[in-house]
Amino acid sequence: MNRCLDALGNLLAQTDALSTADAAMSYTTGDRDRLCRVGYGNSGLGGTSCNVTHDSVGNVIRQPLRVGNRRLDFFPSGNVRSILYSSSTWARPSSSMARTPT
Repeated sequence: MNRCLDALGNLLAQTDALSTADAAMSYTTGDRDRLCRVGYGNSGLGGTSCNVTHDSVGNVIRQPLRVGNRRLDFFPSGNVRSILYSSSTWARPSSSMARTPT
């Protein structure tokens, strides 16, 4: 795995020379520490619009994964309340790591 970082140390790309497990990331122009877009595979970002959603205090509340999405819910203190992984065929709450068909 090779990694490419920007001047702030943010991960811009992670390339896998042996397969198609590449990942690319972009950040918002107004806040270079705020993740904007994630893309997977050899096609890079696959677009320009943001596909990562933040709440009003900057926590990532939704982001794409290689298959499906991750949704995070937070307590007012900022601690993570729950993490939900989902795809078109299943959802998995973080509290029980068992795969549950939907």
